[in-house]
Amino acid sequence: MTGIRVPYLQSGGDAQFAMMAANNFTYDCSRPTVVFGFNHLDQGVWPFTMDYEAKLDCQINPCPKCSFKGIWEQPMLDFGDNRIGQCGVEGFGCPCAMLDACG
Repeated sequence: MTGIRVPYLQSGGDAQFAMMAANNFTYDCSRPTVVFGFNHLDQGVWPFTMDYEAKLDCQINPCPKCSFKGIWEQPMLDFGDNRIGQCGVEGFGCPCAMLDACG
């Protein structure tokens, strides 16, 4: 399998996914999600194909808006750090996509 994670999770939007399709990439693992992350794991999302429009939240623009048949998305479910109550959600910390960003 050939896939990518873009630097700093800075998606290239539809242009990135068009490049992936043209060059036979099969998956992306660059899209963090708060909506399906640590404080909503009961609504968690599994890897899915981009055959249809994605329903993930867009944390870092630009995000893909079109469908890309056969390309898989492995969402990055946000973690919660130890700053409990400081980011607007009582009882939870602030969201962070990667461990080095957690405070």
